[in-house]
Amino acid sequence: MSCLPCTAPFAAGLSAVAAIARRWLASVSNAFLAFVALAALLCPAASFAQDLQPVPALTARVIDQTGTLDAGERQALEAKLATFEAERGAQIVVLIVATTAPEDIAAYAYRVAAEWKIGRRDIGDGILMVVAKDDRRVRIEIARALEGAVPDLAAFHIIDRAITPAFRRGEFAAGIDAGLDALMARIRGENLPLPEPDVRGRGEGPSLEDLGAFLFVGVPIVGAVLVGMLGRKLGALATGGVAGLLAQLLLGSLLLAIIAGVVAFIFVLVLGIGGGGRGGRGGGGLAARSSGAEAAEVGVADSAPAAAAVSAAAARRDDGKAAQPERESSMNIVMRVLRHLWLDSNDARRAIGDDTLHRLEARVRDSERRHTGEICVCIEASLPMSYLWRHLRRGVPIEQVVRERALTEFGKLRVWDTELNNGVLIYLQLAEHRIDIVADRGLARHVDDAYWRETLASMSAEFRAGRYEEGLGQAIDAVTAALEQHFPASHGPGETPPQREDQLPNRPVFR
Repeated sequence: MSCLPCTAPFAAGLSAVAAIARRWLASVSNAFLAFVALAALLCPAASFAQDLQPVPALTARVIDQTGTLDAGERQALEAKLATFEAERGAQIVVLIVATTAPEDIAAYAYRVAAEWKIGRRDIGDGILMVVAKDDRRVRIEIARALEGAVPDLAAFHIIDRAITPAFRRGEFAAGIDAGLDALMARIRGENLPLPEPDVRGRGEGPSLEDLGAFLFVGVPIVGAVLVGMLGRKLGALATGGVAGLLAQLLLGSLLLAIIAGVVAFIFVLVLGIGGGGRGGRGGGGLAARSSGAEAAEVGVADSAPAAAAVSAAAARRDDGKAAQPERESSMNIVMRVLRHLWLDSNDARRAIGDDTLHRLEARVRDSERRHTGEICVCIEASLPMSYLWRHLRRGVPIEQVVRERALTEFGKLRVWDTELNNGVLIYLQLAEHRIDIVADRGLARHVDDAYWRETLASMSAEFRAGRYEEGLGQAIDAVTAALEQHFPASHGPGETPPQREDQLPNRPVFR
């Protein structure tokens, strides 16, 4: 009889062993998980937060923490964003960082935008562009007011099609610039409130425009007062000092103060503002020629040693052709301009002297007792710049310019307005050492130009040497001889001359 093995007890044993193994593995896994959880609790959980990238301070519209952009590129982008902000009001800021780890760029950009609060507070029209250079990531955060203008899909296309291609070529500035152009184009199409005019600087102090207004409005007024009190040169210097001081106080810039002072000084000096520069007696604007007078005007030179007499109409050579003036050197032009700018009526008075003035006045008074004519002596220190400009820029000979000025003074002093039309003006131009004689039509009918040329030729040496009294005395004597011959006094020899009212001043007039 065969006996079969019994399998039931063996199967039961295997089942028991498997159950025990499962319980052991479960306990081990639970213990491992508990250990991991305990380790996590014991380790400083804040380490993850401390590893977050800090939010930089908002100090500019372009902040580059990596040095990727050079100074020129950064300034160009900054200027572009500033101009756009002033134009449309929306604000765009670019931030370049090396990495945003451990955060992704979206979380980091959101955190930066939340802290910076870019855009106008009541509108919410700001955009933040974050470039994580080492992460090769770009993120554009859009404020709520611009979500319609720049939706997520549009922002993705701007990054993918405008920014990324340039970045791959290593052209970071060009990529950012292209991205900004695309963003600005979309913002311009959005109906956003335009920025209000910038009034932050108003009321805080005068600007350059205010200083310019003062120079062209206040300087003539202040200059007129100071020139009237101090004379032309000292008044111009004082006006320049006042203008410079005000510029320094208002603008706080020494350079601008110096410029303002120099401009004011030249302004007053050139225009001859005030009573100390071009003032003088007389009125009316009618010159001898405009009144129909046949005026004889004769000019004699000169400050140059080799100069000779000059005719009334124009200088002529021996062959009868008009003489061409020699071209002046730049130094002579500069010296001539400075001489005319600097000399004023006070200089002329000092050059002539009070004693000389009294003697000349007495000479004119004695002359007019012997005839019925009128003599007026006019001494002008320098030519107005409008006259001098005709010589310097238009090439008009200086002797012709002096003659034109003499005719002008002939009209202003009303030498043409004498009873018998026999007034004579003796005009001395001090800066040019020239003298002209303008006779009204009554005397011009009887005396030809040759007489005046010969008379003035004899005076040239006196004026070249600065002997003004002798030269003017000779001119008065020559005019007296002509008037005495053609317009003699009504009283006979030895008789007391009748009293008659002077129609023109006997004392020399300064201009």
